[in-house]
Amino acid sequence: MRGPSAEGIPPSRRRSPEKVSYQPDTVPTSPSRPRSTPPRRRPPPRPDPAIRSRQVVALVVALVVILLLVLGVRSCRDSRRERALTDYAQDTGALTQESAQLSASLFGLLTRPGDRSPVEMQSTVNGLSVQASRLADRAGAVEAPDDLTDGHGQLAEVLALRRDGVAGVARQLPTALADEGRREAARAISDEMQAFLASDVLYARRFRPALERSFREEEIPGGAQAASTPFLPDISWLRPETVATRLGRLRSGVEDRAATPGVHGVALSGVTVTPAGTRLAPATPVQIAAAEGIGFDVEVQNQGESEEEMAVRLTLSGEGIEPLERDKELAEPLAAGESETVSIPLAETPPTGMPVTVEVEVAPVPGESEKGNNRGSFAVTFTPAAAGPDSQ
Repeated sequence: MRGPSAEGIPPSRRRSPEKVSYQPDTVPTSPSRPRSTPPRRRPPPRPDPAIRSRQVVALVVALVVILLLVLGVRSCRDSRRERALTDYAQDTGALTQESAQLSASLFGLLTRPGDRSPVEMQSTVNGLSVQASRLADRAGAVEAPDDLTDGHGQLAEVLALRRDGVAGVARQLPTALADEGRREAARAISDEMQAFLASDVLYARRFRPALERSFREEEIPGGAQAASTPFLPDISWLRPETVATRLGRLRSGVEDRAATPGVHGVALSGVTVTPAGTRLAPATPVQIAAAEGIGFDVEVQNQGESEEEMAVRLTLSGEGIEPLERDKELAEPLAAGESETVSIPLAETPPTGMPVTVEVEVAPVPGESEKGNNRGSFAVTFTPAAAGPDSQ
């Protein structure tokens, strides 16, 4: 079926055909202008060689100035550091030197009191205790460099231990010189010697290595020059019997007026080297193998009319060797007319290949007038022990 044709459509409803333009759309443009030629760029001017040279010189000078400033600051810091270490070593050196002098005074008094009375000895030890306390206080006032703070703490502990030890000796000395309780007091004094030994260990193992290491790191000429003298001169002071023997000599030196009536006297009867079994004679030098466990058996005799407390000292000395002292006290008083053998072992092997003088002395007792037979001196040369089959 065909749709209605245009002829059948009323004119009012007819559409007029649209006009189609076949002309392309055009955009209005402005009238053309002649193209302008861009200006030519000029090349940058070449730097002046003189200016460049001055800039390089200025840069080098600036670097040199900066380097000199850095080196100057470092040098000033190193100088301050070196001066601080040197001042600190001088301050602590003075403390340790005074402490060594205090040790010499204390142990000199305990071994050789001279003519001092018990009251004078007690007063002297009290004064040494005050000095030790002041040294400990001065150590706390010393300003230590930063890297020696811990080491200085060890030094302060060293001087505190010595202060406490001297104070303990001062407390026990009156009883040690009295008639009652002297053995207990001697044992207490030997305990105080442990404080001196501990102070020597702390000083030698902690403080002195730290100070010397700081001087090496800073390359300071001459080193730290730290004192090396121990406060405790002889480890035999750690034994109660040694302390009792030496304090007994102090008593014998001050008790002559308190001796009981009658004859008093002790004598040295003989000395035998063990385990060799060689008996020593004053005018006969001998050679003895320095075997392990070497010692001396000392025969003593009470030639008086009363029982006596007896003590023996043995000393080894010779050219180029450090004297070796050993003390031993009889455990019980020796009755009148009786004899006893005192065994004194050596803690270490004596030096070999050189003459050694062995001196043995029996301490005089109160009231004793004849002391010529209390001691003997013997010439001995110790030789190296023969090697056994197991040592080859």
